[in-house]
Amino acid sequence: MNHLDNLCAKIDILIEKEKSSIDKLHDMKETLISNVVKGKFDVRGFDIPDYEYIKEETDMEDDSESEDEITEEE
Repeated sequence: MNHLDNLCAKIDILIEKEKSSIDKLHDMKETLISNVVKGKFDVRGFDIPDYEYIKEETDMEDDSESEDEITEEE
């Protein structure tokens, strides 16, 4: 049991580090947007590189799909 507790503690630490990194990225994004809106950065000549769009699945999408399945079964 002690082994599992140690493993869970390590996982919890990793999760907190990732959450902290995500929070920092959100802050940086908000700061960048604010600076662009205020005119501190000129982005008119900025060339957006090509990227592959990946659709994110949310819990809401999963819920709506399961509701559709229930309706079809009835």
